[in-house]
Amino acid sequence: MITTSLEAGNYEGAFNTIEDIILGKQQCTSQVYDNLSPQTILTMAQKARHMLLMILETFGSNAFMEIWDLFDDGKRVSSRGRRTRKRVYTIKLKSDGIGEEEEEEDEREEEIYRSSFSEFEHFQQFFASSVGYKDDFDGVKKQKVAERGPSMRAPAGYKRRIMVLDVLLSVLEDDLYQTEALENCILVDKIINDHREITRWLDIIFRTMGTNIDEDMNQPDINHQNIIINAEFGARMLNMMIAVSYCDTGVIESKDLVYQSFRRLSLLDVDGCSNMIQLIKFNTYTFNVLDTFISDSNVINVQRQYKSMRKQKPTINFMDKFIKFDLNTQPAHLESIQHIYRHIQIIVWKLLLGTDIRQTYYQEQLQQQRRTVIEGVTMTTEEQVKDTVVGVVEEVDVVAISRTTMSMWRRQVKDMLNYVKGYNDNSYYEIEKKIDWSISLVENIML
Repeated sequence: MITTSLEAGNYEGAFNTIEDIILGKQQCTSQVYDNLSPQTILTMAQKARHMLLMILETFGSNAFMEIWDLFDDGKRVSSRGRRTRKRVYTIKLKSDGIGEEEEEEDEREEEIYRSSFSEFEHFQQFFASSVGYKDDFDGVKKQKVAERGPSMRAPAGYKRRIMVLDVLLSVLEDDLYQTEALENCILVDKIINDHREITRWLDIIFRTMGTNIDEDMNQPDINHQNIIINAEFGARMLNMMIAVSYCDTGVIESKDLVYQSFRRLSLLDVDGCSNMIQLIKFNTYTFNVLDTFISDSNVINVQRQYKSMRKQKPTINFMDKFIKFDLNTQPAHLESIQHIYRHIQIIVWKLLLGTDIRQTYYQEQLQQQRRTVIEGVTMTTEEQVKDTVVGVVEEVDVVAISRTTMSMWRRQVKDMLNYVKGYNDNSYYEIEKKIDWSISLVENIML
């Protein structure tokens, strides 16, 4: 009935049928995949994704709690199938109450059921497969073939995998941002619960952002459209990890996350770095990663008295370090114009992000000071407000870049370009123009 309603475009009818199944504690056992063409399966998958997102919006992430146990983690599934105590969840509709959940235990043996998720040992492996990350978890694994439905591992299953991944990430996001105690959210409780998993997660996530800087971007097997899609999924996962790192869960440490992210960012090309800058929602995290990247660069041209700035903690008053240290650094590996271009772009991105963070801080402090003055004085004069504004401005450095500094930076960049000019790079002059444009952007902002 569900598939019939979906094929007819009757989403409401299919939704009502699913509600009846949930409330009636029934199990859907029809073999809906038999004798269906790949295009039909894909169409059904699109409709199913739409339906699942409707369920998430209506019932919340609690409706998906059991789905994480469908992955074959080696603890619950045997070669003869799964026979465990069954938990039955009765979800009250919004019209009956506020989405409360009642849990009962049923001593009946479960009907043997194999989900396509059982082809994967855990969600991390499914995520990696969905975004095209090479599957090398714990050595060589024998590929498992699902006994029900087409394999999720098949190359043709890519579109279905990313639709399922979209739903699962939506569930994790909804649960994360709705859970008051983050240590109880699905992400922390079931997905990421030790530091080794965090390391592997970052390997996968940053690989989705783009290609390695030393890879040939013109390789025929590189699908740029897939890179964009995969980068969005990677960013969604990383955004959740960053949010957890800002809270005292004891699972992800913010400082460690920044350092591990920098190490992986250093492997990406310019487009990969750009994807991370654009897709990550937390400017402070991104700023700290970029600052760490620059601090780890070649400091041969940095004056001796300023080399100690390498260990300086990032703050909103970053311009002094930016002028005396950052602009005088070189790529840690000066091997091609690609390395120079990425280094220049990271310097520009740090400037833009730092300026935005500083402006936001300035506005917040100004509003707070205005409120303090207005609430603390019966009659607030214009001079009092003016003095408050001046006080806030003085807290934030407003160091400007001089023309002399810009000229020196241009000269250093030119020297680097001359150093790598002999290398075989067909796009050398095109990238050289982009570098010049980036330097001009800094000049227009700061002069």
